[in-house]
Amino acid sequence: MRVESGKKKGRTEYVFYISATLISIALIVYLWSQPWAYTKTGDGLSMAAFPTVFAAGLLIASMTGAILKGRQEEHSQPSPKEEPPLLWPVILLGGGVIASTLGLWYFDAVISSSLLVFFLLFAGRVRDWRLLAGISVGTGLLIYVLFILVLGVYFPRGWLR
Repeated sequence: MRVESGKKKGRTEYVFYISATLISIALIVYLWSQPWAYTKTGDGLSMAAFPTVFAAGLLIASMTGAILKGRQEEHSQPSPKEEPPLLWPVILLGGGVIASTLGLWYFDAVISSSLLVFFLLFAGRVRDWRLLAGISVGTGLLIYVLFILVLGVYFPRGWLR
């Protein structure tokens, strides 16, 4: 039973990596097949430049994850412990993403992003308070400095203008 659980988890990870790869390839093809993708913006880039970079990053990360997972399975023995069900982390992550999205439009994007990172780390079972606080606050500061101070991009609603 335990070996089957490990195999099932491995297959689930492969399905995720392959799905992410196919979705990112489809997104890149879709983006560049649209006529608006070739419209230049004020900075000289095309309208599809940022989504393409994001989709390419997802493509590279998912392909790298699949390759590393394959190498890990070749060199490791299956773990004897059973993994807990993933229901509660999925509920926490889904709720955090929905709350963060609402926070982007009705609250403040910097604070909402920091809280989302906190919930993602907490759902990922990070319990070291220094990591939780440091990465969450660091993400908020990075978003504030990058978007508001450097680029001058203000979010629809926000306290930190």
